[in-house]
Amino acid sequence: LVEDKTRYFFIGLGDGGYVPAKADETWQRRFGDCKGKTVLLLALLKELGIQAEPALVNLGGGDGLNERPPSLGAFNHVIVRATIGGKVYWLDGTRTGDRSGLDALRPPPHHWALPVRAAGADLEAIQVPPLNQPSAVAVTLFDASQGLEAPAPMTLSTRVTGDAANVLRQNMARVPRADFERGFLQQLARSMSWVQVETIDWTDDVEHDAFEFRITGKADLDWRNNADLGVREYRVVASSNRSVGFPRREPGPNRDAPFAVPYPLYSISTTELVLPAKGVGFSVRGPNGTETVGGLELKRTSAIKDGVATFVVETRSLVPEIPASEAEAATRAMRRIAADDSLVRAPK
Repeated sequence: LVEDKTRYFFIGLGDGGYVPAKADETWQRRFGDCKGKTVLLLALLKELGIQAEPALVNLGGGDGLNERPPSLGAFNHVIVRATIGGKVYWLDGTRTGDRSGLDALRPPPHHWALPVRAAGADLEAIQVPPLNQPSAVAVTLFDASQGLEAPAPMTLSTRVTGDAANVLRQNMARVPRADFERGFLQQLARSMSWVQVETIDWTDDVEHDAFEFRITGKADLDWRNNADLGVREYRVVASSNRSVGFPRREPGPNRDAPFAVPYPLYSISTTELVLPAKGVGFSVRGPNGTETVGGLELKRTSAIKDGVATFVVETRSLVPEIPASEAEAATRAMRRIAADDSLVRAPK
């Protein structure tokens, strides 16, 4: 009701930047800023018998807020701190599309919140646990069973949950289907120009807080000749083959500050290749094992079974940041990982 039936509109005239509109006024207008939406949400929760209070936060700058001098200017947003069944939930009325229930809500990334209480309150840390289920699962299947020279039928499915699903859901609601398809295909062409897309479809699974894309087409697989071995091979593009790392800092006051890690993150990318002749004589080369690098747990498998070559990359962030002392070693490890080959080799 507060997110989608009450439009967001900032009111900063006069004392509107600090004093919220009353709940009845926001409901009559059908619009409000973060303060007005928070008051409306608090009024609704009060009538439902739910304990709730406003909490000040900082959008984009909450990290380290507890180490700075107190200042009203340290806060630029307000949300709701609600307690339901003994558990604390952080509710933001300015969001949209949250329709999958409380259990699907993740804590916001503001780091710190200041509950607004008549008796006063101290800063409260907003704990964001690592993901225990993947928020993005991508499966790409190439059918090369008709030979190395023939176009390979391809299917690609990507299922996302949480905020990523919410963003796609909102984009679909505001953009005509033809325009959305055109933009999506243009984006896909930047990384997969060797694929001729035939169909594109999607499913909005609101009940499970998920959004799924499905693409079919034909791929021109680049089987290159390995002159040293006298065989042809196909290099699989895996999500781990990205040259990433942490920059080297010059001497200064922030040289020893921690480095942020993409957090929370949990994704699984699978590439499957159906081989000619049921895979007889074919082999794979690729990484197998688990390692932790720069706060990220990386699991990779490369295998061939029943005529299908399969490569899986599972990436999960364990912590939101790493010490500066670990950055250089992590960068070296990331360069090594980016150079790892994932190959399918045909028989001579």
